Amino acid sequence: MILEIMREIRNTFWDGYIYRGKIAVRGGVIDLNDDFVEGDYVFLVGKRGAEVYRLERFDEEIGAAAGIFKVDTDADTIYEAAYRLTVPKDFSRLAAEIAEYERSKPKNNFAAEQFGSYRYAHGKGGNRWETLYRRALNKYRKMSDRLLG
Repeated sequence: MILEIMREIRNTFWDGYIYRGKIAVRGGVIDLNDDFVEGDYVFLVGKRGAEVYRLERFDEEIGAAAGIFKVDTDADTIYEAAYRLTVPKDFSRLAAEIAEYERSKPKNNFAAEQFGSYRYAHGKGGNRWETLYRRALNKYRKMSDRLLG
């Protein structure tokens, strides 16, 4: 969800650091170099697309010192580049709030009316996160972002 929000505001908060090479995510574990620390966000790019993850501690003994972190996925994927993101804490909280809103809203956003043989369905409107959170997201909005194209 955070990548979708970043695309909406055209801002990934990239700090300029790139790690290139074969980056494997297996069973929710990623092996990066030690330039990444716990709590960093990472924008991963590969042949099958892109994802953003927050790096979490893998293990007390070998974890961050070895550049090994947990990420919130079960997918096994190979990426080609990792871009370190410096996501502000208040944006991270806002993204979590938006994600919770998306999880809790009803799946059916349409209202239907019928008049005799005429049937009409329309969106209920006003409940898209892009509309509801526009004002809160405006301070992070950019004209363009190099990572998003």
